[in-house]
Amino acid sequence: MYKAHADRRDGYMLDIKDFDSRKEFEQWYHSEKWSGSHPFEILFHFQSIGITLFPPYNKEQKYILNVSQDDYIPYFLKMLESLIDTNTPFIAWKLNDILDYICGETDFTVNQGGDRDLSYYGDKFDKKKYFKHIKWDKLRFLKHAKNP
Repeated sequence: MYKAHADRRDGYMLDIKDFDSRKEFEQWYHSEKWSGSHPFEILFHFQSIGITLFPPYNKEQKYILNVSQDDYIPYFLKMLESLIDTNTPFIAWKLNDILDYICGETDFTVNQGGDRDLSYYGDKFDKKKYFKHIKWDKLRFLKHAKNP
């Protein structure tokens, strides 16, 4: 599955000969071979990291599921559901933030840049669609100093 759907930045993880060997995986995991790679990115995204599923580091830990791009949230939710259905112990990073986003409770910046930024041009379309939803910062005016 990984080979078919990931972006080939496995950091030599696919070179592990016995996929059932904890020892081989542990040796690879603690090596420097995968530095800079994305072996746990299970869904590639062209702008940054898409969805990652990190394995437990030891028996007490859980899998860690993370999504970095809002447009992948539907896939993230399906993966979340699958982990729940299979009784797989996991932690979902930023889950509250994601739930706020899908419930429409997320604030976006306007014309600031960034992942959650709205480009507002003030044309007729933008005014009709976005203006009523934008909370504008209070304008600040410079105070001129009086001449002594």
